[in-house]
Amino acid sequence: MNKYIYQKKSTHSFAIGVYSTIELLLTHPDDVIEVVISSRGKANSGVAKILKLCDKHRIKVVYDD
Repeated sequence: MNKYIYQKKSTHSFAIGVYSTIELLLTHPDDVIEVVISSRGKANSGVAKILKLCDKHRIKVVYDD
């Protein structure tokens, strides 16, 4: 079973999209377990900001296409 499938009864939630993820990392970095990114987004400036914030807060980044 894919661990990234949304399940209503799960204790985890998702931030979908670059800008909602940046907002989450800026406002609640302690609540983030990991960030999942498509390798196709590496050239995106928003993804670069996400990677920088994850590095700053020592949040695991997973590439999953």
